[in-house]
Amino acid sequence: MTFRKMRIHHDTIYAAVLIFELANDRVLSEAELEEIERHEFTGIAPSLLQKELIHLICSEDKTDADDRRSAYWALGKRFDASLIPFFRDQLRIEQQRDVDAVYQILIALDNLNEPVFGGDRGGSYSLLDKELNWIDAGRYLSTLLRSPVACIHVRC
Repeated sequence: MTFRKMRIHHDTIYAAVLIFELANDRVLSEAELEEIERHEFTGIAPSLLQKELIHLICSEDKTDADDRRSAYWALGKRFDASLIPFFRDQLRIEQQRDVDAVYQILIALDNLNEPVFGGDRGGSYSLLDKELNWIDAGRYLSTLLRSPVACIHVRC
């Protein structure tokens, strides 16, 4: 058996999401299963895909903003609470440069029951609410700084 070095790129991110959804017991359609097979992801551990998506995000010199946003979206589909410190670190970084990436991170954290969105939003969140998303990110990060148990330390 030969080992193929894996690298996630823009065209394979959706297949990674499908692996995560399969791991979370979602029944996939035939077309979705074919998408996984087309990218040779059949049998690949979700943890390996997670690691590769993090690597993609952290390779800032080689990764464009669209790929980073897509990678955050994909990692959000993992529903893995161990990613919370990573998402927090990246939220701090992205708040300074890309409000669309901020939105993807906020959704991922919200899916992990982190209190990222202000109560005044009424449960309605949109990528188009750029200013509100930026405000909510700042509010969330500031509450972490005041929390005695906050630990933001995961590095790429």
